[in-house]
Amino acid sequence: MSNELGDTNIYDFFYQDAPRIASYLAQFGTSGHLQTVKEVSGTDVGGQTDAQFKAGLSLGVINVKVGHADRNGTTQKASLEKTFDPLWANVLNLIKKLTDRNLISENIQHAQYGNFILCSGSLVVLETGFLQQLYKTDAFKKRARMGAINPITNELVSDDEFELGAVAIQHAALQIQAHLITGMGAVWTTLRPDGLTTPMSEILYKYGPIIDGNWKMLAIKDANPQLSLEHLAVFSNMLAKIYPGTVYVPEVAAAATLVRAMFGRPANAYGVTPIAIFRSVHGA
Repeated sequence: MSNELGDTNIYDFFYQDAPRIASYLAQFGTSGHLQTVKEVSGTDVGGQTDAQFKAGLSLGVINVKVGHADRNGTTQKASLEKTFDPLWANVLNLIKKLTDRNLISENIQHAQYGNFILCSGSLVVLETGFLQQLYKTDAFKKRARMGAINPITNELVSDDEFELGAVAIQHAALQIQAHLITGMGAVWTTLRPDGLTTPMSEILYKYGPIIDGNWKMLAIKDANPQLSLEHLAVFSNMLAKIYPGTVYVPEVAAAATLVRAMFGRPANAYGVTPIAIFRSVHGA
């Protein structure tokens, strides 16, 4: 594991899957996942007073409470309470715990399915909603149709196949896809919209598809590159044999297979489940 992820670095987070991070951290302790952190400091000062006074002041995540009360030699108390949200510290805490236990691999080629991996490279982010809207226009469909290849058969897409794919992608669930281009190959994944620190609308207009910089991705490996996508067609045909006379299952599987082949993870890309995407921030 590289020493680059050290205590002296500051990170700019592009994405983090907070619920997934919390599920991992909960397994390192006996009391579950830490939600808040409080620091309380106070002083006691002896004195005599007949007055009662209480005051409270809230400044963001810092609460200041001052109080002194009662009579004949009571104690005055002043306390300072700070409440911290550990959200962004959680991912750093997870990286440290995984690193200390030697659970992160930086070689995605040798990593096994289910291994934590850390890879770096150029980041490409695309939203399928933009493509879905384009496929509703005849002009774009005409352009996309020219020379389109079926990734499963490596042959020209027939008119029926293209129309099926065009309809399927228009009705498929919206996705945000990320491609990390590394020295060991392309890494493909999807991102949760609520995990992005910058909305996709801003990303598209500011960067286009390529976000400049050297980005790191902490993830779990779950798929290797494939020489072809023929196995998708084999599986689809197998479903048709398992459910003879049933139209829904094999037809939906066939449509989903075409959408995966045409718009999903490319055959030559690794597949991962993302945990966090970030870059190091350096001083002048």
